Amino acid sequence: MKKAYLFVAGLCLVMTSYSQSVDYNKIILPDNAKDISIEERLVQIAWKNNPMSARANNNIESGLYSLRRAQWAWLNHFNVQGNLNEFTIKGRDQSDPNARVNFFPRYNIGVNFSLGTFVSTPLNSKIAREALQNDEEALKSLKLQLRADVLRRYLHYKTSKELFDIQKGYFDDLSANFKLVEKKFNNGEITLNEYNSIKDRYDNQRIKKIMADDTLQGAKLDLEELLGLKLEEIL
Repeated sequence: MKKAYLFVAGLCLVMTSYSQSVDYNKIILPDNAKDISIEERLVQIAWKNNPMSARANNNIESGLYSLRRAQWAWLNHFNVQGNLNEFTIKGRDQSDPNARVNFFPRYNIGVNFSLGTFVSTPLNSKIAREALQNDEEALKSLKLQLRADVLRRYLHYKTSKELFDIQKGYFDDLSANFKLVEKKFNNGEITLNEYNSIKDRYDNQRIKKIMADDTLQGAKLDLEELLGLKLEEIL
């Protein structure tokens, strides 16, 4: 039992030592970051041009205002009033027995608290604070999601580009060969069966090239959807 306990304790210690908290400030690198990879640059651009990121930041700013309003709501129970007229400006004429005195004092300060205030004010502050924390967590989640989407789509684009280049190379080679075969067939140097055999291979490679190009263009559009820019403007 003792050995089992020591094993579990050691395992927990190892797991704790390897656990790391996420630095969300590095999920999206700042604009002034230098010597970054093309992947990180694409993530920056996508974050900057994504309306959801602006909305998330606006929610946090709005949450800060709501929290401050809730924290200072107790000031609503204080009121200050003032009287401004010829008597408050010039003062009373003490020798005049008919001088009006109902405009004095110049200022009045009042305080009005209900018992519920002592409960609602801290509760409203807590609600606003937790709402702000939720907005901050939503921003973190959006950063992770956007970064993963950009990197995943860029990887798909690169893979599609490589496959298309390979397929295009096959097609270009076969296309040059097919032109020679076609010339020989027109000159009667090869049979119809030989011509059709080469033509079938040519058509198959042409179809594969078209499909590879379609996949590439689709991957490009998917990536540009997040970037908000043409890929040529970046690369």
